[in-house]
Amino acid sequence: MPLAALTDAPSGALPVLPLLFLVAALLVLSAALSAAEAALFALPHPGELRGRMRPFQRLLDRGGRTLSGLLLLNTLTNVGVAVVWAMLWMAALPGLSTPMSIALAVVTGAPLILIVGEVLPRTVALWAPESVALWVGRPASALLFAIAPLRLLMDGLANAALWITGDRRGFTEALREERKVKTYVAMGGPEGTLEEDEREMVEGVLEFGETTAEDVMTPRTEVRFVSLSDGREAIEAVFVETGHSRVPVRGESPDEVVGFLHHRDLLLSEDRPLEEMLRAPLTVPPAVKLDTLLERFRERQTFIAVVIDEYGGTEGIVTLNDVLEAIVGEIEEETNGDEGENGAPEEPIRQGESGEWIVWGRVEIEELNEALPRPLPEDRARTLSGFMVNSLGRIPAEGEKAELEGWEFHVRRMSGPRIEEIALRPHGSRPETPSSEGV
Repeated sequence: MPLAALTDAPSGALPVLPLLFLVAALLVLSAALSAAEAALFALPHPGELRGRMRPFQRLLDRGGRTLSGLLLLNTLTNVGVAVVWAMLWMAALPGLSTPMSIALAVVTGAPLILIVGEVLPRTVALWAPESVALWVGRPASALLFAIAPLRLLMDGLANAALWITGDRRGFTEALREERKVKTYVAMGGPEGTLEEDEREMVEGVLEFGETTAEDVMTPRTEVRFVSLSDGREAIEAVFVETGHSRVPVRGESPDEVVGFLHHRDLLLSEDRPLEEMLRAPLTVPPAVKLDTLLERFRERQTFIAVVIDEYGGTEGIVTLNDVLEAIVGEIEEETNGDEGENGAPEEPIRQGESGEWIVWGRVEIEELNEALPRPLPEDRARTLSGFMVNSLGRIPAEGEKAELEGWEFHVRRMSGPRIEEIALRPHGSRPETPSSEGV
């Protein structure tokens, strides 16, 4: 922006220099509010403040209301920055049309607000929360008191909206829970205070309440069922083969799960009839959220459930281990061979000598897309085998080939109705053949 435009505004034009000072003042206020929010909630837990930090105890005790007030102030301030910034462009370049001035204001103002008003102050506040709180805490407290009526109105409207959607926590409580943690995750960054596995765990916690049993269950086709008619020796062999402590017992079909047998019961009660050792199954719908499922596990004192679809058929099995893996990631179990839990190969995703991708059928699409140069849609199924079955509308045969989403699928190995291994090649590519030079 030319210096002359700041000092020699034409007659009748907006005063450029005062607008510039106003933008700077609003940006400083926005940065202070962002820093206050990050610093206050980076201080020790409520009840632990001492000395000079003691005056901020009340702000922490009123955590949700403090946070909603700071966010309201920051939002109003950022809106003010955007409006004045657009007016500044109109004043500095009066020859431009209004749409062009607004476009310039948006393109240049958004990075300014984001960096100066949000990212930099929050980063500094997380590095030195006590120092920042001492500088900006008291002015922020005064502003919060001044806008208390407006904040109460906003909280009431937000609570009404949450009530309609079924969230009974209240706006300030929900805001405090999620905003605080998400701020730390965002600022932790690859070079920040959180390691990669720590960030993934925090993100897993944040998404925990939205993840369903269907998202983490083991599909029915991958579950090893037993029948009471199999006999004690055959059932014992299944326990040894799978390494599981519990196995589901089916009735006349896998759609009818009559209960579970515990390996401990089988070992300690050799003369007891199998029917008496049968434990009643906990049944849940596919859409049940994991936080609700965890509570059901606690109430029933069980660690395994059957996922039942709307027609009463068995979709799969979900265990406490599956629920925990939604937070901490996959839990590897000790094995003696090259295969992991459920027969997973040592390398579930690898490239063959001719350039194709050799993939275990139960690899999740999300994990596979991290390796593939062109991703597959993630909304059709959770695993690669499920993706192929759902895309074809049937279970393919071993050796069958199909073109799906720009990839050539080749079923290399089946185990009954289950796809164990699939070769993937970009459609139209040809297998690489060894060179014949020098032969």
